[in-house]
Amino acid sequence: MHVTEITEQIIEKEVPVTVQVTSVVEVEKEVPVTVTPIVDLGDLHSELEAVRVEIAAAEEKDSMFSGGLIKSLIAVRIEILKTTEALLEQRTQALESGAKLTVEVKASEPDPNRASALAEEIAVQREELKAAGADAAQYSGGLVQAMKLTTVATQEQTLAMLEQEYLIAKYGLGFPVIKPPIPEQEEIPQVGQAKTLEVVDVDARITESNPTWEKFAWKLTVKNLTSSSVGFDAIIEFLDDDGFVVDDAREYGLLLGPEEEQTFTGYILIDASVSNNVSQIQGKVRAK
Repeated sequence: MHVTEITEQIIEKEVPVTVQVTSVVEVEKEVPVTVTPIVDLGDLHSELEAVRVEIAAAEEKDSMFSGGLIKSLIAVRIEILKTTEALLEQRTQALESGAKLTVEVKASEPDPNRASALAEEIAVQREELKAAGADAAQYSGGLVQAMKLTTVATQEQTLAMLEQEYLIAKYGLGFPVIKPPIPEQEEIPQVGQAKTLEVVDVDARITESNPTWEKFAWKLTVKNLTSSSVGFDAIIEFLDDDGFVVDDAREYGLLLGPEEEQTFTGYILIDASVSNNVSQIQGKVRAK
């Protein structure tokens, strides 16, 4: 009987039961559902094939130059593309083998929003690259063409980095952390043996940075302490606070004349995931 009374009260207040039921259904429809992005294996294979085509084209262009800045820029681009290829192969093999990405393969969550933003940047960069290429094609030689080709190579390098970031965001690729090789020990003169070379100074600084790597430019000043020409190899080690090697740059076949002092320069790209650990630098030389 109490139930009857309550029902009557509801009717008297003109609150239809059907309205209450409808509102519940509407709330259920508005509950957001989180869907984990599914990586399509076919898309990965297509992206991998496209990257391999780019690598082949870049290597062909690299073979057209014997040295200089343009060849160096192309070489960096090739390394970026090969890293992208390795990332795609890693994720493809993991999916094909059924490996658990959270345990067996380093990976990150796909980020569709970032991938979309990067896709827009890539489209703009491709248009700029196309325009730069058309501009360079107007010249057949000389300094002007060299400068134009340098611009093209720089923009191709930028595009390769953007495309790598896009694929990482789209597929949640895991960026590998590569352990630096253990450097060879510095050659120590035997007792009674005269020292032939002296490291006068070594210095380095970051000249370029992006989410993938940081470019460390270095200078090494070496003096020949003998009255004869000396050939040697050099190692520039980038160390952390505790003196452990984070990465190193190596130069081979260097030469100094009798009692000559000279400064050698170069650069190294260090993975962004470990580059912040670099706090000191040291140079080593090994006479041949």
